Amino acid sequence: MREPNFAAADDDQILRGVPQIAAAINTTERRAYWMLERGVFDGVVWKELGIWTSTLGRLRQHYHRQKHPKQLGATQVEDDGRPNDAV
Repeated sequence: MREPNFAAADDDQILRGVPQIAAAINTTERRAYWMLERGVFDGVVWKELGIWTSTLGRLRQHYHRQKHPKQLGATQVEDDGRPNDAV
């Protein structure tokens, strides 16, 4: 999977809809929708009036936790059965 595109942008920038979220995480809209519907970003992305919504800061923190799980106190990283390029 390609690295997320977190250019020097404001962490409070609100992303509304799959196209904006897909662009921020540097993936296709189809893959982003798949990830959103399956809860890959649970607690990071929410639906607001039926539209997927998040902020750049929340997505950035999510990806930082994925890359450095032990630094944040995680005791075990499990393989949850998702395709490798889905997270």
